Amino acid sequence: MVALCRLGGNVMKSLELMSYIRSKGGITPLECLEEFGCMRLAARIHELKGYGATIPTVMVKNPVTKRKHARYIWVDTPRNRELSGEKL
Repeated sequence: MVALCRLGGNVMKSLELMSYIRSKGGITPLECLEEFGCMRLAARIHELKGYGATIPTVMVKNPVTKRKHARYIWVDTPRNRELSGEKL
């Protein structure tokens, strides 16, 4: 796993989030709130991107409300696997 000695205070939550994204294929803000109690998904994604993760954003339209929301999806790269805790 990445060296955690110089990373910020939300590192464990961000790394758990990366592992979740890998296992589920993606995550929405509502899923993040339900699974982690975190209302700042965009901030966690931004933090992960700062560590070198590749996490594309896809805008999804809700069929009922017709509103759009973000879905962050998994891309299989060596750095993403490292951040998610997978052995390389």
